[in-house]
Amino acid sequence: MEVFWYHGYEAATLPELLDEMGISRQSLYDTYGDKRTLFLAALERYLGIMDEDFEYLEDLDATLDTVREYADGVARTMTSGEPRACMILRTSIELARIDEEVHEIVTRFTRRLERTFGRAVENSIENGDIVTDKSPRAIARFLFSTIQGLSILACTGASRRTLKDVLDIAFGAIH
Repeated sequence: MEVFWYHGYEAATLPELLDEMGISRQSLYDTYGDKRTLFLAALERYLGIMDEDFEYLEDLDATLDTVREYADGVARTMTSGEPRACMILRTSIELARIDEEVHEIVTRFTRRLERTFGRAVENSIENGDIVTDKSPRAIARFLFSTIQGLSILACTGASRRTLKDVLDIAFGAIH
């Protein structure tokens, strides 16, 4: 997963993958069959990790503040260590338009986040934390796009302060 996440599908070489996994070429073929199948398994593994991150976001009582905490955590993660884009974003750009199965995986992830963010926005509206004439779904899409944009900024070497500035403006525009 790490090799694909760092390099993307096309640029990840078989020797790098074998070295990272500590297995032989034959073991890879016996277990996965080919590089694409290994990539799909790595992508599902990444989504499994994201599931753990989303648990508190999917709480039925989550609010816009919960989404902001999540976004702040993303910004921290992206600016600690070597910056890299979200694996879903990277995969979306590289493969989603040309691989139907990958497209379905990326779409499933995107819709899940939109639903989760949308529910949090609805809760914030119901609680009176925000007043807006915009649909919760549109706001959720805006937040998702903003957080994906952080990923791109981080890859260019943007500082945590820069990412925080973006989040301050985005969440300020909603409140």
